[in-house]
Amino acid sequence: MLIAALSAALLFAQAAAAPAEKPATTISDAKPKKEKKPKMICEDEPQTDSFIPKRICRTAEQVEAERQAGRAQTDAVQDRQRYCTGPTC
Repeated sequence: MLIAALSAALLFAQAAAAPAEKPATTISDAKPKKEKKPKMICEDEPQTDSFIPKRICRTAEQVEAERQAGRAQTDAVQDRQRYCTGPTC
């Protein structure tokens, strides 16, 4: 019983000393800002070895980068076909 009374007195003493800290003055000081998660775009892509499609999720930036890379590859093939004629092509 004596130990419980001493621990309670110690807790009250610590609680009384706690307001000496500087309180948060603004909302931004009180809560750290969370990073905003990027919006994911999910698609079901068919698999060649299964009837069950695989769900692929990417950000909008990844989708745009893949689209641009595919377009660049298509342009390169078309340019090669357009300007390359003869037996070496």
